[in-house]
Amino acid sequence: MFPLFESIKVLNGKIFHLEWHRWRFERSYKYFFGKSAPFKIEEVISLPDESIVGLHKLRFSYGINAYRIDYEPYVYKKINSLKLLHHNSINYSLKYTDRSDLDFLLTKKGNCDDILIVKNQFVTDSSLANIVFFDGEKWTTPKSALLKGTSRERLISNKMIHEKDIDYREISNYKCFKLINAMRDFNEVESLTIDSII
Repeated sequence: MFPLFESIKVLNGKIFHLEWHRWRFERSYKYFFGKSAPFKIEEVISLPDESIVGLHKLRFSYGINAYRIDYEPYVYKKINSLKLLHHNSINYSLKYTDRSDLDFLLTKKGNCDDILIVKNQFVTDSSLANIVFFDGEKWTTPKSALLKGTSRERLISNKMIHEKDIDYREISNYKCFKLINAMRDFNEVESLTIDSII
């Protein structure tokens, strides 16, 4: 019923970066359904309780004529290692509710905490976040990302990171990386050394 969704950060009753979720929602809706959305995300999203305390994830699930809003407390998933996996046909260009391809790849992560997907020799994303690499001077994110995450797009727009194609054989040229998404802010998540990618 709801093929697409948005995950939105809520901290102590404040909704973060809604304008970027609106951008992706409108783009995704038009691409998937072939027309403009009949509702505006900023008009239908509201908090159930303004005194909500702590970090929560607001999940805005939507279909062609309906939507649903759910909230849940959010706990950062600790990630210390990524398993490099190749998959040349994977597609996650929209934030689909169906994550079966990603879930299948996750079964191959072994003892690692998450995966880093390579498609046609180019680095894309982890199963839950976009990746940004640091070479000692600047932060770079793969141009070939599977999903154009809202945090990724905001950081590119603000010129805090830039994008380029990154061949998986070039990973060793970087010193460290971060995994970012709407719930994992660039300035709040830790950097991991490149040898964390196995």
